[in-house]
Parts: sequence; structure tokens; C-alpha cells
Amino acid sequence: MNRKRWGAGFLAVLAASSPVAFGAQLKTESPQAQYNRAVSLMLQRPPAYAEAAPLLRQAAEQGLPRAQRAWGEILRDGRGAPRNEAAAAQWFRKAADRNDARAQADLGAMYSAGRGVKKNPKAAAKWIKKAAAAADSVGQLELAILYANGLGVEPNAREAEKWYILAAEQGEALAQFAQIGRAH
Repeated sequence: MNRKRWGAGFLAVLAASSPVAFGAQLKTESPQAQYNRAVSLMLQRPPAYAEAAPLLRQAAEQGLPRAQRAWGEILRDGRGAPRNEAAAAQWFRKAADRNDARAQADLGAMYSAGRGVKKNPKAAAKWIKKAAAAADSVGQLELAILYANGLGVEPNAREAEKWYILAAEQGEALAQFAQIGRAH
């Protein structure tokens, strides 16, 4: 009798770990849990982008802003899914509209370069300013570059300097390099 009970338990574990059960788990897992699993897959060496992509997409479709941004990065970079910059910009926009500061910086960069969207320096500045105001180091660096070069904003060396310093203080290497260059 004990043998039958152990056998039934073993079969239950096998059934729960089957690919069909895994698919069901994917659909019932919270968006945050899906995002966390995806991040852990991307942090492996080598990164498992192809395995992380479906998790990110599902979490993004369920409205998790950080997953929307991460799914946009997957699409922008073509890691784990085919490159699609227009779709990436749409996902960045969804996350940016929900106040994800890095997505705001990413969307601003897309507008600045005309990647996936029509080049629009004013829209770039709008989104990058939001990211910088939210203390996103990439947004701060990008805003410094906009002010230094008068892209979408009036050129303003003082504002550029201010944003370079803020980004450098957060460890942005390019901002630190720009500060060294300005000192000499």
C-alpha cells in the first residue's frame, strides 16, 4: 500500500513539472514573478534571453511597467526575439506613461535618433527631461547631451554641466568622462 501512495505522489510531481504544466504556470504566475524569473534568466552566464523573452512579454502584456520596459529592450536590441524598433518604442511608451523613468529615457533616445519612431527632438527632450527629473542617471546624461548640443532644447552650458554632474555622481561613466574633459 505504501508503494502505491509513493508512486502516485511521484506521478503527481512528474505531471506538475511537464511542459504543459509549465505553460499553465506561466499563465497563472503574477507579472512580478514572471519579471523576476526573466531577470534571473538574463543574469545567467551566458544570458538566456530566448527563455526570458516570453516571460517578459506576458508580464508586459499584463501591465507591469518594468516588464514593459524590459520587453521593449528585448525588441530594440533583438536579444531573445526578433529586432523590432517600432514595437520597442510602443512598449517604452506604455512604461513611460506609467512613470518608468528608464523607459522615459529610452523612449527619448528613440525619438532623438529616429529609431522606431519619426525623429523628433522636442519629443526626445520631453521624455528625457521626465527621466532626468526622476533621477534616472541615463536620463540625466542624455539631458546633459541635449543641452550641450542644443538638441530639442536651447543650448545651455550651465544646464549641461548640472546634468553631467548629477549623472556622474550616480556612476555614469560617460558623464564622468565628460567632467574630466571639461576640467582640462
